[in-house]
Amino acid sequence: MATAPKPGARKKAEAQRVALKITLNGESRQLHMSDLGPAGDRVSRAQTGFPVMPYFNGERFGSDSILVLWWMARRKAGEPDLRYDEVEKEFPTYADLEDVEIHEVIEDDDSPEG
Repeated sequence: MATAPKPGARKKAEAQRVALKITLNGESRQLHMSDLGPAGDRVSRAQTGFPVMPYFNGERFGSDSILVLWWMARRKAGEPDLRYDEVEKEFPTYADLEDVEIHEVIEDDDSPEG
């Protein structure tokens, strides 16, 4: 038998933002998944041939996924004209991506940072 959601559960879920934190060569950026949308898909499709979300499919996750995540995070962090091919030039080999760290971060919008 189904039960009703607990009072306030939806409000709490809405107050949380999920982000991916990526660190490359000691530099970190965060990309909030709620910041992605059609505009990012359009730019990604124009420069890579695919919208953003397919890069984060578990089965297809690869080095290009890391670069798309880094690229989108940098665009959102103040480099809106950054091109994907510029990011590729910074990290041309698998060895350049060896020290990458990616973590999921859940932030409360009530926090001082959110």
